[in-house]
Amino acid sequence: AGGAYVPIDPGYPASRISYMAGDARLSALLTWGQGAVATADLKLPRIALDEWRVLAEYSVKPLAHNVRADAFAYAIYTSGSTGQPKCVLLNHRGRINNIEDYCRRLELGETDRVLCVSSLSFDISVCNIFCMFRSGGCVIFPSLDRLNDPDHWLDVMQERSVTFWHSAPALMDALLEVTSERRYDRNSLRVALLGGDWIPLSQPKRARAAFPRLRFVTAGGATELSIDSTFYPVDEIDPAWRSIPVWAGRWPTKAHWSSMRTWRSCHRGYPGELHLGWCWDGCRLHETGQPFPPRNSFHIRGPRDRGNGSTRTGDLARDGNLEYLGRADDQVKIRG
Repeated sequence: AGGAYVPIDPGYPASRISYMAGDARLSALLTWGQGAVATADLKLPRIALDEWRVLAEYSVKPLAHNVRADAFAYAIYTSGSTGQPKCVLLNHRGRINNIEDYCRRLELGETDRVLCVSSLSFDISVCNIFCMFRSGGCVIFPSLDRLNDPDHWLDVMQERSVTFWHSAPALMDALLEVTSERRYDRNSLRVALLGGDWIPLSQPKRARAAFPRLRFVTAGGATELSIDSTFYPVDEIDPAWRSIPVWAGRWPTKAHWSSMRTWRSCHRGYPGELHLGWCWDGCRLHETGQPFPPRNSFHIRGPRDRGNGSTRTGDLARDGNLEYLGRADDQVKIRG
């Protein structure tokens, strides 16, 4: 229809759901399962996607629309430093850039299938869903009553011949625990894309032991810019690494690190704050109800920006093979 979507996790507290609905100025709700219960207090038009008889009465004729590349595609709420969740709106242009590159680098096609184990409110789900739509693959969801059950994940992966896995490292760890305890088809999974948190040095080896043909790739980035801004295929583990790098080589966005005191580029090997470069025309990000752009984070002119800008991520890195060293501020991450 040409509108932007706002994913809301039904597990959120009612106060958070109410805040998000008002802040994003929602015009309608699409619900299924527990989503209908969690949003029952919201006075908005709604369509229940699990009421098949009602859905069958709607026309299947495609709607006429004229969506521009710089129109908003979706809004994702991230952790806000003020105590309230922060809404970031992202356009079609940058997401298409990201998804096209994913499909090319990961060689995704019609025979690929992804199991979505991440919440739809996490932007990993954007990659999972739209990469499959773009490549002609298939999107598979766990049963609603077993969303967090790794045994069920493995069952579904076997039944549906899942080839692509994309999640935070903790969910991969949970899956690997199950694979060590039971029999399964070890040759179905061919790509694992991990991001969003620190990746243990042991994980690539454990994952390949469980799935011998697996290609292990790390990715990361700021939700405010893209699904992912960094990409690193992991082959051999360097004994000097402290954790798995999240970037090396070329990617559609640029990255560099600078001193938090002077904002000058750091020498290789010295920790600094990670900046992700972006093209203004391809980004067009916005925060609802907030001054645009936020002066402390966006539109910084760095020595390598060449007329565009960059975003301060708050993450620490030390060289061109980007390794997460922690945060430059006092933010902490709990269970991803």
